[in-house]
Amino acid sequence: MIRQSEWVLADLRIAQGMLNIYANFAKMLFDSERDTLTGLFNRKKLDQKLGELLTGRINGRKRKNEQGTDDYLAVFDLDHFKRINDNYGHLIGDEVLLVFAGLMRNALRDVDWVFRYGGEEFVVLIKDVSPGTIASILERIWVKVQNHGFPQVGQVTVSIGYTAIADQKLPPYVFEEADKALYYAKEHGRNQVCDYRELVRSGELAPEERLGGSVELF
Repeated sequence: MIRQSEWVLADLRIAQGMLNIYANFAKMLFDSERDTLTGLFNRKKLDQKLGELLTGRINGRKRKNEQGTDDYLAVFDLDHFKRINDNYGHLIGDEVLLVFAGLMRNALRDVDWVFRYGGEEFVVLIKDVSPGTIASILERIWVKVQNHGFPQVGQVTVSIGYTAIADQKLPPYVFEEADKALYYAKEHGRNQVCDYRELVRSGELAPEERLGGSVELF
C-alpha cells in the first residue's frame, strides 16, 4: 500500500508538470497572437487568417455563394488620436483604445475576427455577409463610437475603409484596397465609412493595376 501510494503521488507530480508545460506553451502561443494592450489579435494573426482565406479561394474552396454573400476586410482609424495623447496623456489614450476595442468586439459576431494593426488602427475580418449587411455592420460601429462618451475625452470619431475579399491573390493587396478607402475617408472629412469598390465604380478612386501571372503560395 505504501509503494502504491508513493507511485500515485509521483504520477500526479508528473501530470502536474506536464500541465504546467502545456499551460506555459498555451500562454506563449496566446501572447504571440495577441496585442498586449487590448487583448485583440495582432498583425501576425491577421496575416495568417487573411492568407488562409485567400488560399481557400485560390484552391476553389471558398467562392461567393448563391445568396450573394462574401468576406470583407475593414480598416478602422481613430480620428485625431494624436491630439488625445498630446492633450490628455498616453494613459488616457490607452483607455480610449481599450474602450474602442470593446465597442468593436461587442458589435460583431463571434465568428468575426478583430485585430489591432498598430497604434490607433484596427482591422476586422467579417465573413459571409451581403454587401448591404457589411455596410450596416460598419455603419452601426461608426455610429456607436460617435455616440459613446469616452472617459475624460468625450466624443471620439472613427474613419473606416473596407473591401470585399475576392480575387486579390495576396494579403497585401486586400489590405491596400481597404487602406485606400480609409485614406479617402480621412482626406474627405473623416468620421465616415467608405467602400473601396464603390469608390472605384464612382470614379473617385482608380483601380489598382497589378502584374498578371500565377501566384504560388508556400
